Amino acid sequence: MSSDGRRGAGRWWLLCGCLLLTPLLALPAAAVQLRVFGSEHPPYSYMAEGRPTGLCSDIVASLLSRLQLDTPITIAPWSRGYRTALEEPNVLLFTVARTPEREELFHWVGPLVSGETHLYALKERDDLVLDSLAAAEGRKIGVVRDDIRAHFLRRNGITSLDEATGSEINARKLLMGWIELWAEEENAAPFVFKKLGHDPAQKLKKVYTLDLRLDGYLAFSRGSDSELVDRFRAALEELKNSGEYHRILASYDTLPDP
Repeated sequence: MSSDGRRGAGRWWLLCGCLLLTPLLALPAAAVQLRVFGSEHPPYSYMAEGRPTGLCSDIVASLLSRLQLDTPITIAPWSRGYRTALEEPNVLLFTVARTPEREELFHWVGPLVSGETHLYALKERDDLVLDSLAAAEGRKIGVVRDDIRAHFLRRNGITSLDEATGSEINARKLLMGWIELWAEEENAAPFVFKKLGHDPAQKLKKVYTLDLRLDGYLAFSRGSDSELVDRFRAALEELKNSGEYHRILASYDTLPDP
């Protein structure tokens, strides 16, 4: 073969290589190996009949389906999911309170839900009346380990915290008298009591409202694929515009729109 022929053949193979490489570079974000974590926090996410369920679990499942991502949802202790999202790329954690302290730690998509936080006690505890947050110091208060409510209370000088891995454990501790107060979100507390077979109107009372209204988001770890994050943003907007988001909301008979 002449030198011109060899150069022509080389150019042809180079062109073929570029054509083969282009589709790989243009692969959609669906090719990213995403890991998805929710926490045991009814009514937002929890396990029921062996599968992830809950308001936010259902929303995330719908988003995954819309994006054609065959990615399982793992319900794990909050601290495990949170640490994983802080340390590894392409991790989606839900539902995460968006705060100034966390702003630079994640890429945010949402909000999904919103609610106030209260200190709860058993209704029979007539002696538990708080006129300030400081008055709660010394009372054993149930919180979820590494949760925003635990951080808030510590920042405000409350040290008498009893940590658990999930909100249902705290509810059981309150019922057993192992804790006196329970720091929980306004939609979660009554839902968990109902889930445990108790009427919250008869058993549970708010004794103090924390200055902590939380908006819950999807949080993607830093270093996550930016195209993937953008696709989730677009899918959530589409979910809300289509009415499916509000149907999911209504199916839990709770929670105002964020």
